[in-house]
Amino acid sequence: MNGHAKFLTHLLLLPRPDGQTWTVEEPFAYSPAGGGHITVPTGFVTDLASIPPLGVVGGLVMGAAYGLTLAEVRGASGLFLAGWAVAVSSAWLKPFGKFTEAAVLHDWLYRSHCVSRAVADALLLEAMTLCRVPRWQRLAIYLNVRLFGWAAWRNEKRWVPRRTHSEA
Repeated sequence: MNGHAKFLTHLLLLPRPDGQTWTVEEPFAYSPAGGGHITVPTGFVTDLASIPPLGVVGGLVMGAAYGLTLAEVRGASGLFLAGWAVAVSSAWLKPFGKFTEAAVLHDWLYRSHCVSRAVADALLLEAMTLCRVPRWQRLAIYLNVRLFGWAAWRNEKRWVPRRTHSEA
């Protein structure tokens, strides 16, 4: 059933002692526009939005890897967009903001692998639109995950719920 995307519950996070990660305190549910629902479980640990600190150098390094000059990098739209996306994200985005709910959902999708990486990234974009994240921010974040998210996707350890004392 197709419809409108919506968050079914409110996001409740508790900061962890490391000062860099947060724990989901209550189930956090999302209903994609395509139907169904996704629930981020209680106890899931997220770092919110992971922004690589590479800046513009990212696009230039990628261009150099392909033997391109600065002018050619500017002309190579994919490489230029990659550098732009990393630069914008690094310079102006914090790990939290209007996109926090979308980032937690995306972290869960990457950790659980309950959908493909392409679908996880598309749902991030959909959720950011729902959260009214400005278009330029959505584009920068989305380009980052599409261009560089493969490393996190491949290296993420699968999430396993922690057992409570009552379950042991």
